Amino acid sequence: MLVNLYESKTPIAVFSLPLLIALLASTIFFVLPTTNNFPFEWQIQLTDNVQNINWLNYLLTVVISATTAHQLNNVYNQNSFFSKASFLPGFIYICCLVSFNALSFSPSLAAHLFFAWGLGQFLKLRRQEPAKAIIFQGSLLFGLAFICSPLQIGLIVLPWLALTIFRPFVWREWFMVIGGLIIPTMYYLAATYMLRDELMVFTSGSAQLKGISDWHLLTWVNYSILGLIILGSFAKYIGVARTEINRFKLQSQLLYHFFWLGLVAMILGWYFYDVQLLGLTVPLAIIIGTQLLHNKNLKVVNGIVIIWLIISVANVILVG
Repeated sequence: MLVNLYESKTPIAVFSLPLLIALLASTIFFVLPTTNNFPFEWQIQLTDNVQNINWLNYLLTVVISATTAHQLNNVYNQNSFFSKASFLPGFIYICCLVSFNALSFSPSLAAHLFFAWGLGQFLKLRRQEPAKAIIFQGSLLFGLAFICSPLQIGLIVLPWLALTIFRPFVWREWFMVIGGLIIPTMYYLAATYMLRDELMVFTSGSAQLKGISDWHLLTWVNYSILGLIILGSFAKYIGVARTEINRFKLQSQLLYHFFWLGLVAMILGWYFYDVQLLGLTVPLAIIIGTQLLHNKNLKVVNGIVIIWLIISVANVILVG
């Protein structure tokens, strides 16, 4: 069973997770590339060029998503979300990508890696320890994520929320956030200007909303299961957080903020640019993973996860 396999950090879990990702990403060879619509021309050109070469799309997808899953597992285990080390958050992250039909190369996929690294930095914040270097590094990583996925710019407030949650007010630390966010932006603008003699090259965007009335039945089932899993996970996670130590509660606050900011970005991106923005999968993987680890009925949990994954893969291959 998959949940049993990844609930502990065993050699089998370590080696099988990249193999599972490689297997799931092989759907790239069976579906046509999607039409990409991003705010910057370089994003569209890069994504189209990569997705038109199946083997390159497959290779980059496996490397980036596997690295992100590994980093999520590190963040989870280093911050004691559960009593023992687990590889379940990384596995859940991949399941979420498959469910959203997003296990394919795009700049947004690379942004998830920077978000996971940045989250790991923010969770290192301690009330009585110096935090300037930590908050700068985390903000720098988020700045890189915004270069890859600028429509998720709403998450820019997360570094300051992290300082508010974990630290007393220190004005120097708050200014370090600005420095970390600005540096990647300055390099990006400089590179764009040198290459194109323009600071930014935007596409016109589209407001072509995908009507849910056009969804295939399998897509309806897929998203219904995902929605129920998310709602059930939040209900269970909130209950778990109430019984944990104060540090766990503070970390949970940051995850809640990350999720709702990511949810707002996803809705706005879907409406204005007809593109999926899935930064929320980073905190969601930790929340779902935690509640699964605290669930005593593993047979039911395994059954739900396996059914969810099978329907998600079928939706990708049959519906696209």
